Amino acid sequence: MRFAAGILVFLFLNCTPAEQKQAAVAVPGKKDSAPDTAIASVPEKKKDSVRVFHDTVLRRMKAPFCERTYDTAAFDHTAESEDPDELMRVFRHIRKNIRQLHDSEFYELALYREMYEQYRRSYERMRAGDPLLAEYKFPKGARIIEQCALDSSGASGRTVVLWVKQPRVVAMTMETYNCPEATTGKGYYEGPSYLSLLDAKQKRIINTLPILVEETWSTGADSCTLDIHRLRALPFSIGNSDKRFKHCLPRIPYHVIGGTDSTEGLAVLLRPQDFTGDGKKTEFTFYQQMYCMGTLGTVFGYSEKQDRLVQYEVLMKNMETRYESDSLIRDHYYYELNRWVNYVFVFPMETGRRKMEIDYRGRGGALCRYEVYFNAALERFEGVCDMRERPAHAERGYAWYDVPYYEK
Repeated sequence: MRFAAGILVFLFLNCTPAEQKQAAVAVPGKKDSAPDTAIASVPEKKKDSVRVFHDTVLRRMKAPFCERTYDTAAFDHTAESEDPDELMRVFRHIRKNIRQLHDSEFYELALYREMYEQYRRSYERMRAGDPLLAEYKFPKGARIIEQCALDSSGASGRTVVLWVKQPRVVAMTMETYNCPEATTGKGYYEGPSYLSLLDAKQKRIINTLPILVEETWSTGADSCTLDIHRLRALPFSIGNSDKRFKHCLPRIPYHVIGGTDSTEGLAVLLRPQDFTGDGKKTEFTFYQQMYCMGTLGTVFGYSEKQDRLVQYEVLMKNMETRYESDSLIRDHYYYELNRWVNYVFVFPMETGRRKMEIDYRGRGGALCRYEVYFNAALERFEGVCDMRERPAHAERGYAWYDVPYYEK
């Protein structure tokens, strides 16, 4: 009898509907006063034949520990770089003796034809800034690359200058662009670069900020390396996206004058724009493209409240999904404070807000949804980067490369 009863119990348990079994599984972890609907089953996600539950209650976690590495003391110039004045002498020599050049000088001739006009105008901008070097007591070896007066933006008597200490010039003939050249072009200045705010009335430098790039490298689930180094290149000759310049990436972020779909134009780095939403064009952006995914950008601007030049920080709330066991995944969030972020500053933010989406899943990343705004009281950007997994994401296809989608 006992044996027969045992068989009946076994058959009853194995005939129980799957829905009842699922309801009987307890999900560990405190709900933190979240609604009952916060826990949703994800039937599609199976691991070792165990049903996986997705706990969508947001729990705060510590930000990944980032070890900072600094490489700002020295600057190793490219072997092919030239002194700015020497390169102009070479170009003028070619221009004067262009009919007498031999086949052995084909490279110099090609470089002259492709680069001379952009470099000539950039060199004239540099020479126009030379009188300010002694007047404002800039360091020895400094050269002013560009300058921009802010009088039209309401900052009377204030001028922003971009300068480089002991600059060198890199100029290359036109070949197919690689991904990093989206922010360097084929002609650029290199060297320790700075931005200074000048008081044109009292003839003094108010403050100076170095242009340092912050690159974050993940070294594990809860660790990373923050590499801080000098900006490698300040382009003067680069492709113009507005002219449909042919390039492997969808957009070259810098403003460019002239050029065609196959030739470069003159880069304008100190182009005042509005990123804070106050209606005043007093912000300037710089970029670095290291790989084919991720255009790092940062914003400098004139703070009327402080009467100083500032580099705006970005406080980001990162939300992501993590596996805690074979049967449970949970959503977490942490805060991160940076000055360089991917894609957010590629276009101006006249309203002081930006909503965008970028899909990194083809590169082993996540589908990221950004919403960023400018906090005028604290003078910094703040926002959310939502990387949480959702069942609907599995239905969306993805590729090795994706173009950011900016919501209007």
